Amino acid sequence: MKLVVLWWLVLAATLWAQKAVLPLKIDDFQYPHSWWDYRSIGTVKLDKDAFRNGEGFLYFQLKDPDAGRMCDVGISERQGIYKKRLNWLEAEIRLKVLTPMKPGSRGWGFWRMRVAGRPSSLAWFMEQMGPFREPRLTWQKAGVISDKGRAETTVPLADNEWHTYRIVRDRKQRHTRFYVDGNLVLDAPYFPVEGLSFHCWIDNGVYTRKGVQFAGWKGLSALVIDYIKIKTTQNLSVPVVNEGPVIFHQQYAEFGNGSTRQRWKTIPFVSRGKKVWIFTTVRLEDYQQFAPADAVQLVVDNDPTPVLQAGGEEFRDRMASLAAQIAIPSGKHHMALYATQTPFLRDVTILEPDTVLVHQRQFDARSKHRFVFSLEKEGNVVIYISGNARENPGWNHVQPESRDEAADGDVWFYLDGQKLSSAICGNRVFGNGGVLLIRKHLAEGTHTLEAHIEGNAEMYNLMIVH
Repeated sequence: MKLVVLWWLVLAATLWAQKAVLPLKIDDFQYPHSWWDYRSIGTVKLDKDAFRNGEGFLYFQLKDPDAGRMCDVGISERQGIYKKRLNWLEAEIRLKVLTPMKPGSRGWGFWRMRVAGRPSSLAWFMEQMGPFREPRLTWQKAGVISDKGRAETTVPLADNEWHTYRIVRDRKQRHTRFYVDGNLVLDAPYFPVEGLSFHCWIDNGVYTRKGVQFAGWKGLSALVIDYIKIKTTQNLSVPVVNEGPVIFHQQYAEFGNGSTRQRWKTIPFVSRGKKVWIFTTVRLEDYQQFAPADAVQLVVDNDPTPVLQAGGEEFRDRMASLAAQIAIPSGKHHMALYATQTPFLRDVTILEPDTVLVHQRQFDARSKHRFVFSLEKEGNVVIYISGNARENPGWNHVQPESRDEAADGDVWFYLDGQKLSSAICGNRVFGNGGVLLIRKHLAEGTHTLEAHIEGNAEMYNLMIVH
């Protein structure tokens, strides 16, 4: 059977283009990605606490802006990289507004990057307060502006509440749709046709028909972002694998919905009555004062005792590869995955091997790891690997010269001295975890698998089964 590599083949081909528009871009704010510009304009330049990043969230604040000049804090992409030819453009952001609104604006979504002035293309959620709460200039909206028209609706943006906001520009249907916590709030019969980029900001600008007025005030306007996910391809699903010792394997790139112990996935599988190994690769975060920590639990056949469980307090804002062996009778079973808050799920894999040839879960700081195993007779083996790697420093969409394959993190594999095409490449996974499922037909005798870890990369779990 072919490997589950469709997603990464699409991504690899995209990255060789002159300007890379990723089919999926995820920032869970484990470290600063260079695809954002971090804007610090006006008084923000003097505020050493304007940004807080790298702990599983992005916090930013606007403090004491001056009247008469722009003061702006936030993140944005470098130019309008999402062109009209993209049939699908989607952004999802989970955030919490921390402070009551002050004169100015704040929002998140797509717009055309241009000099300050009247916008011609946008699709975003935005909140504005006019001076002295002037009703005409104070509003909370979701809306779209295009060359064909505009549509908007009032969307209350409550303080100190987590919400997930999603925007879809659907070129084929010629609509733009807006969702809050999965609920449709606006289906507009227009879509922006100019090049767009994603922005999230707080500023002191009050936008009027006569231009922008910049307000001065004392205090803070702040928000915190859990994650941002941007898709330029509607369907990124990969097939389920269930052949031989692999009785279930599915790769994901999904977040929990923010609930407390909500059933997230239900996975059916069939056992032959042998002991099974269950793996999942997740990222769990501790949001400190902003929210309870992430947690996951895996339960088989409604057993009250989870076979696997973990929380963000333990793993503290990093990927975790969980593994457990259980004995279950032959026949049909199901596994439920429960989520608290928004853990990030990379894979769920269930193996039912005749023999475990190699299993290692702890890897020291060495750059090379060697695994020797033997087969009593010719046959097939399956190699399961989970790990992670980061892109090279300075990687961004719009400068091909910024992409340096020699400077990113990588994990390469050699089987009996031959380099395998399957690898965990930082310039493809971008710190969001890599999972490989490799099948090989090997001769009787002794074999050697080597893992070479280069740069900012790591391995979590390796199992070879027969």
